[in-house]
Amino acid sequence: MVNLTQAQKSHFLRKTCFAASPTYLNAVQDINDKGLLIDKLLSITSYDYDYPDWYITPVDTSELTKEERKQLRKQQSKSLALWWQKLMLHSSSPFEEVMTLFWHNHFVSSIQKVKSPYLMLKQNDLFRNQGLGSFVDLVDSVLKDPAMLLYLDNNNNKKQAPNENLARELLELFTLGEGNYTEIDVKEIARALTGASVKKRTGEYVFRQNWHDSGEKTIFGKTDNFTVDDLAALIVSQEACAPFIVSKLWRYFIDEEPVEQEIVRLSSILKEADYDLKVLVKAIFLTDAFWQSNGKTIKSPVHLIVGTYRQFELTELTLNRWVFFTKNMGQLLFSPPNVKGWPGGKAWYSSAAIFYRELFINRFLKWHKSLVLESSEDMLLATPPVASLPDVNHEYYLSIAMADPAYQLK
Repeated sequence: MVNLTQAQKSHFLRKTCFAASPTYLNAVQDINDKGLLIDKLLSITSYDYDYPDWYITPVDTSELTKEERKQLRKQQSKSLALWWQKLMLHSSSPFEEVMTLFWHNHFVSSIQKVKSPYLMLKQNDLFRNQGLGSFVDLVDSVLKDPAMLLYLDNNNNKKQAPNENLARELLELFTLGEGNYTEIDVKEIARALTGASVKKRTGEYVFRQNWHDSGEKTIFGKTDNFTVDDLAALIVSQEACAPFIVSKLWRYFIDEEPVEQEIVRLSSILKEADYDLKVLVKAIFLTDAFWQSNGKTIKSPVHLIVGTYRQFELTELTLNRWVFFTKNMGQLLFSPPNVKGWPGGKAWYSSAAIFYRELFINRFLKWHKSLVLESSEDMLLATPPVASLPDVNHEYYLSIAMADPAYQLK
């Protein structure tokens, strides 16, 4: 057995924990087997985090004016943004946040449409708690998630006039992909989703039986009186489901060009594991492609910022700075551009975003000039730098290394 090098461990941590920080590298220094390293990552227990007060004890808005409700929502939205930012920076289980970020851009919702910080936080926590569990259970939960039902207009989906928005995006963007279903499937799933709604006063999920179309429906060639409770199992029974999810995770962790043979193999593993996402993730991390994917993906704005702070084990980042840079780099959390989410990939390095990505690095080094920040090339960079790095003067070393295009990759 060949021992894992620090460069390999750094690569693994950059992909899965935002950064190869000294603390995390030290925690795995005695692990020299890929499988054991992955098991270590997956065994980290969930971080014991707190919620904002307004989430624990929701504010009664019944007596507030429209303007007061608007101001309250604005305050809570800022608090929500700060809450997740702090969780990503402080969490002792950063892989959970990496996966939460993945699902946030997969099962997309936007606070602009949902208009409820409470429901957006609830959805975010759903991704955190179920993002490494059963994909079947995750889909079932998403179909009963109030934020999703509001975002895709299913809260008013009634048998008299079925709304197809959620049904269509469920198949096209969330589970199967375009071309792997028919218009009849969309219409019949929309009927099955009738009645899956949200209580206006409390924001809780409710199944309104009197709104539900209880007639027989034919979905993927099967006929029955299907309801929202049946859809997740029906969908994962389709041949296209496993490859769709595997490919999406491949692009997230490895590169933009999935290897067909590997997608087929990993899809079989997922199906044999009854869609256990933790089993799939481990199988992906064991592929040669993963260990050879250094620098093949561009850090998202959030990964760049969070990774930089976690690299140097810093946790204080003001909300104004966080919002300014994520917004101008093109990834303001809870506000994806549309139901397809952020396109990612090379789009992160567009001409408009490059300026702010480089500005962030420059500002970060200025903000923390008084600190003695140290790192190494293996820990910082996924690929060899374009520029020659100096041997001395660590402050100058970091300014050159982090300004290098290689720092933008993972």
